[in-house]
Amino acid sequence: MKNQNIIDCYKLDFIKDIPEELELITDHRNELIIENQKLKKVIWATSLSVVCLLTYIIIKNYGKRQKEYPEEPFKKENATEYKYH
Repeated sequence: MKNQNIIDCYKLDFIKDIPEELELITDHRNELIIENQKLKKVIWATSLSVVCLLTYIIIKNYGKRQKEYPEEPFKKENATEYKYH
């Protein structure tokens, strides 16, 4: 019987500690969620910036090519000009 009382005391101490541990775990989980949300925002902002930059570069370069070399309809009269260019 004496051993049973000791075990019950340990169980009681363990049960008393559970709410504190749960609170610590919950707080830690909430902190991780907040950090995760911040990280997601940074990743989205970086991705959007890279996509915008690439789009700008592509449009800028493609637009320059169109301005420098406007397309003319290919006709037989212009065939000699194209041969020497």
